[in-house]
Amino acid sequence: MLKGVSTFKIGAEYKVTPKLSLRAGYNYVSPMFYENSYRNLDPDNSRYAASGSDAIYTLTSTDFSNLYGINRYTCGIGFRFTKAYLDFAYQLSSQKGEFYAFDDYQPQASRKLMPTSFTNKRNQVLLTLGYKF
Repeated sequence: MLKGVSTFKIGAEYKVTPKLSLRAGYNYVSPMFYENSYRNLDPDNSRYAASGSDAIYTLTSTDFSNLYGINRYTCGIGFRFTKAYLDFAYQLSSQKGEFYAFDDYQPQASRKLMPTSFTNKRNQVLLTLGYKF
């Protein structure tokens, strides 16, 4: 279910003047779960085996989401003063995933839990004010 995670980052800074910098960057974090993974709380179907039915029941936790890779895009501007600096930045994070919300009954032939797809997007504006002693 879990797999190795890798991160890729790239960024650049251009100094327009000694006191003014422009920045841009990209960050990708790979997903930690294999595609179509879900948490099955009854893997051997023992909860319903006693009923004599040939149906397959897949039980999942209501808090389980299979999150895919994260893409982050950033840009910013920085100002340098004699003893202080001021940086403004914007970051857009985007991540798709699947949410497995409920127990699901499936016929014997197709043991597949049906997910609900979603996309999380987050916009952030960041400000850093610093002083050099």
